[in-house]
Amino acid sequence: SFIGIAVLAGFLYSFLIDGTYMKIYVILVVGYTILTQLGNSNRYNNKSRKCNIATWNAPNNSEMRATYEWDMENAEKYLKRKQEETGLPLTITHLVGYCAGHAFKDESDVNGRLRLGNYYPKESVEVSFLVSCEKGRDLGMYKVREADRKSIGEYCKELSTGSKKLRANKDVNHKKQGVSLTLMPTYLIELVLHTVGYLACAVGISTKFLGVPKDAFGTCIVTSIGMLGYEHAFAPIPRTRCPYRSLHQRSHAHHRRRHHQETPRGGCQTGGEEEDNDDVHDGQ
Repeated sequence: SFIGIAVLAGFLYSFLIDGTYMKIYVILVVGYTILTQLGNSNRYNNKSRKCNIATWNAPNNSEMRATYEWDMENAEKYLKRKQEETGLPLTITHLVGYCAGHAFKDESDVNGRLRLGNYYPKESVEVSFLVSCEKGRDLGMYKVREADRKSIGEYCKELSTGSKKLRANKDVNHKKQGVSLTLMPTYLIELVLHTVGYLACAVGISTKFLGVPKDAFGTCIVTSIGMLGYEHAFAPIPRTRCPYRSLHQRSHAHHRRRHHQETPRGGCQTGGEEEDNDDVHDGQ
C-alpha cells in the first residue's frame, strides 16, 4: 500500500508540477515494451503461459494446505442413486462442489473477503469450477451462484452448459480475458492482474471491459486432477483472492488418512480424490 501511494504521489507531482519525470518514465516504458515484444511468438507464449510467467513469483505470505483421503464407497452409492433419480451423468466433481457450497452456508466467519485490512463476510456462497479448454492449452472458469441453495442435479446441468460454452469460445468474459492478456506484455500482466484482482475480488468492483466480473471466483475453487494422472497436487492460483481451493482425484485406496502441512504461499486448499472421467478439470 505504501509503495502504491509513493508511486501515485510521483505521478501527481509530474502532472501538477514538473512533467520531466513523466516524460522519462513513458519513454522507458515504451522502449522496454517494444524490446519485450521483439521475436515474441504466440505459439509458445499463449495466454496461460504469460499468466504463469507474470504471477508465479517467490512466496510472499503464508498458506495452509491439507490433503485428505476418504473411502468413496458411500459417495459412489449416493451418486448412483441420484443418477437413477435424475437421469444425469453426475460425477465426484459435482459432489465436491455441491458439498462445498452447502458447507459454507452458515459459515460467515470463513466466507468473506479482506479489504483495506478488514474482514467483510460475503452475501452469498458461490463455487467456481476450472475448465480445461483448447486441449489443455487454456483454462476457463465457470461459477455457480447461490451454491448453497442448489441441488447436485442443478450443479451438473449448469456445469455442462457452462463448460460447453467455454470450450466453444462463446463465453463473453473468457473471450475478453483472452484478447486482453494475449496483447499485453508479460510485465504489464502482473500489474493488471494484481490491480483487477483487488478491485473485483476484494473491493467488489466489476471490470467487465477486461472480462472480470465482481467477485469473480466466489468462495471456493474446485478442479479435478484425475485425468492428469496425479493423486495429489497443489496448484498455485494467484490473484484470485479466493479463500478455499479444492483439488480432487479418486484412487483405489479404501482407507482414510489425513496429512496436514503449512507452506509459504497464499490461500487455503484441500485435496480429495476423484476419477478421470470428469467434464471439468485443471488442464495446466
